[in-house]
Amino acid sequence: MIAIDYFQDVIFVRVTCCQMLELRILKDMIPAVVALFILIVGVTFALSRHPGFRGRSIEEVGQFILQVGEYLEDVEANLDPKRQPVLALERGAAYRGEVARLVRSSREFLRRMRINVNVLLEFAETERHEFNKARHAAIWSIAVAKSGHARLSRLERSPGHGINMSAGGENEDRVHPQQIADQEKYIQQESAHLATLEERFQAIERFISVANRCYMALWFPLVRASMWNMVPFAKLRFLPLPALANLGHSKGVYVPKAYRETKEAALALIALLYPAAEEIRNEIQSQM
Repeated sequence: MIAIDYFQDVIFVRVTCCQMLELRILKDMIPAVVALFILIVGVTFALSRHPGFRGRSIEEVGQFILQVGEYLEDVEANLDPKRQPVLALERGAAYRGEVARLVRSSREFLRRMRINVNVLLEFAETERHEFNKARHAAIWSIAVAKSGHARLSRLERSPGHGINMSAGGENEDRVHPQQIADQEKYIQQESAHLATLEERFQAIERFISVANRCYMALWFPLVRASMWNMVPFAKLRFLPLPALANLGHSKGVYVPKAYRETKEAALALIALLYPAAEEIRNEIQSQM
């Protein structure tokens, strides 16, 4: 009986030690697992934001733009600070319900505006990525051409130029003037091509700056409208009503104006990059 109790105690101690060891190992692994999770999330997010992985073509822009333009004037009128006091007089008892409805409507259109600006940003970032590769290729091509031109010029000016003769009586080292002229012509063409790429690249950069400003300005009003949308103002009459005009401003930016500027900048950019894409420009003009 004593032996059985002894073996039971030994087994219990071993099991307890194993459990404690497993818990300690798991506890030590927690920081590594958290770090791995953060790394995976970070890499996934970085890849999802890279234009090479999430490219947006010009054809897709017209397909993904949501309807806002037809109602933009109404949205802007509802965000006018003078509108809400007039609405209180007109609606009377139904005023609180009308404000709740306008909050829902404003939230929906702010969401659409943010989606539209994001679609245009994805398109512009894709174009920037492609133009940047073309710029680097052109710079490298010009550098190689200039190196070859310099080599031909040195050979032409060298004291022994034209002296070495081949067995057939032809000059092996002779540099023909046409070779240098062809190199110069090629360098001029590539330089003009690079200047065009630089001009379009700078236009893309300017648009991205305008669109990013609008995109960030839309963020806070959309969050605010989403929070207000969860509050039943029509039923909880003791709660103060929100000022709808606050949805139109964000960090000194008037949202409808910034949205219109982004729209006009997008039309100008697409006209520069894709002059033949008139149908897509018309789609943006009518939808945004």
